Amino acid sequence: MTRRHQITMRECMSRLPHELEVGATVAEASEAMTKGGFRHLPIMDGPRLFGLVTRHDLDQLLAARGPEAAQLTVNEVCLREVYTISPEAELVDAVREMRRRKIGSVLVKDAGLVIGIFTSSDALRVLADLL
Repeated sequence: MTRRHQITMRECMSRLPHELEVGATVAEASEAMTKGGFRHLPIMDGPRLFGLVTRHDLDQLLAARGPEAAQLTVNEVCLREVYTISPEAELVDAVREMRRRKIGSVLVKDAGLVIGIFTSSDALRVLADLL
């Protein structure tokens, strides 16, 4: 299959709909995800990216540890090593890396600030637009 043009992350990312600060609880993260209809939530320490929580990870945590886990803070349970990429990076590179790492999202950073997110759902949207 031949690509017609290079697609950048800026063209296909979703602007961040929501983020939480360190210190927020698992219950707050779960509620934000449910209300917002998303599965990935960046955790910020002021303007700095601290980590990422996913719906899948929160569901597993709550199932394993019970209701008391809802009072844990997101900084206690979030993924700290988060894959980030430049908005000018090519989509194909991000998708290949997501596949290699077996992850469902990448955060897009510009000048050190998180400006967007690209998820497997975004990849399907781009694919549908190209077909």
